[in-house]
Amino acid sequence: MHPWKSATTTEKYQLGFLVSAFAFNLINLFVFTPMTIEMKHRHKVEREENIGNEIGGSKNQEVAKKNPKLAAMNKKFGMIHGLSSLINLMSFGVLAMHTWYLAEKACRLRGCMKDLGGSCFSLILPKPSRLLAVSVTVLLGSIFVHYWSLLFCA
Repeated sequence: MHPWKSATTTEKYQLGFLVSAFAFNLINLFVFTPMTIEMKHRHKVEREENIGNEIGGSKNQEVAKKNPKLAAMNKKFGMIHGLSSLINLMSFGVLAMHTWYLAEKACRLRGCMKDLGGSCFSLILPKPSRLLAVSVTVLLGSIFVHYWSLLFCA
């Protein structure tokens, strides 16, 4: 029998999560990365205007009011950065859900639920709290990824 036919609904969802995470990363790699690389012209314009080297507040917005080319580049960069961050969040979210599934499966394999017949995490947290915990984890992870990209990819 084909594994897809013998797989449970949960296992099919997990495959969907992994395929979607892979697709999100491919979109980021082949669509948004080349668009971001094209934004190197923005650095050239910033150097010409003698901005971009400040620490703290940027003069970019002030100069962009006078320079329509820089304003258009800022708008395009903001759009690309926002969409790329959204794709990263979606990938992170589905991988967090898959990690939750793997953790619960590992817990069951260890035999910690032999006599209770329930989920390992249902002992720790009731269902609404589990949803809240996953949501907070995704939110904190997205904040971390966002600031990491600002620090090292700018």
